[in-house]
Amino acid sequence: LECWSNLPSQRPSFDIIEWELKSVNISRWESSAIKRLQEKGKRKSQVLHGMFPPHIAEALVRGEEVPKEEHELCTVLFIDIWGFTDISSRLSADKVAALLNRLFQVLDELCESHKIWKMETIGDAYIGVTNLTEDQTLDHAARAARFALDAVTVASLIPVS
Repeated sequence: LECWSNLPSQRPSFDIIEWELKSVNISRWESSAIKRLQEKGKRKSQVLHGMFPPHIAEALVRGEEVPKEEHELCTVLFIDIWGFTDISSRLSADKVAALLNRLFQVLDELCESHKIWKMETIGDAYIGVTNLTEDQTLDHAARAARFALDAVTVASLIPVS
């Protein structure tokens, strides 16, 4: 907006200046509000993908109703760190968090390689499920057992410090 001119007749009126300033503020506010909504949508999507199998999370993000699913054969894996209370009492909170992060990162990679859906982590507990996000009817229990053996092996290689 050009407000300055040597000729007063070419300068905009205060009403025009006020209108221009308000429209600039509104467009900035709209842009900021859109960004906040987009960020909120991304966070919502991340939370849903962390809680549900991918196909269900994607339907929920799109606002669709998710039909009920039945899975007669599933294997649920519960992994708990033996002696965790003792370990956590000897280490600082930062070191405990770093230990859990290292372990859970390796378990996440094992889940991917064994095609196991990571359901949740609670404290030092790790929960995974087979035959839930894809058809593994013929080998879901064996898949879980192979994962468990690999988990014990890799967990023994992670330093507790």
